[in-house]
Amino acid sequence: MRSKFSTFLFKNRVVTDPSRLINFSLEIIKSQIPTLHPYGFYILKNESYLPDANLRLHIWLSRTRRRQEPDWPPHTHNSMLSSFILTGGVTANFWIFRECSDGESQIYRVSYTGDRSIIKKTRKRGAIELDESRKLLQGDSYIVPPHVFHSTEVKPTMATVTFVLESKSSKGKALVAGEKLGDNLYEFTRRQVTKFEKKAVADLAYRAFRSLL
Repeated sequence: MRSKFSTFLFKNRVVTDPSRLINFSLEIIKSQIPTLHPYGFYILKNESYLPDANLRLHIWLSRTRRRQEPDWPPHTHNSMLSSFILTGGVTANFWIFRECSDGESQIYRVSYTGDRSIIKKTRKRGAIELDESRKLLQGDSYIVPPHVFHSTEVKPTMATVTFVLESKSSKGKALVAGEKLGDNLYEFTRRQVTKFEKKAVADLAYRAFRSLL
């Protein structure tokens, strides 16, 4: 696992000692309060340690996960994401969107204000279809290029932690593929996590990083 993680960092041009990065990640786990993403997983992050990428930990607890409503999984990012699976497993889905006037999918533009996520309907409509689905386990990694529709599935019974590098080079807005009959605007407020959730997230993340020590 340690060699796979080092290779992942090398491929992503992260010029730092892996041991220092691991120890820094453990400090993030210890000191930060996680935020809950609308798609049901928890996030710990740092935007200053690495010069070219934001460091993120994505954590899915082994439990039923409450997701935003409406729940529209296919979405894009405005920068590249590189993910390494520390423990558990994910299914990484990649989608193709084709613009057409009679399509069933409506494109929404994503913005963020404080602890709120806002998606606003655009005029773009089309059809979205699954192009590729990859089942990935501990030690695997994958890349989500900017402006490519993707979604991530994690079984409710599978506790999972991914180490994510989010490029600081970004362009445009993130998008969500919603339904053509959806409202013009949706706002999602990220609720505060409980003490129980914070402890559960930290315990799982610590266990995940032990595989690298």
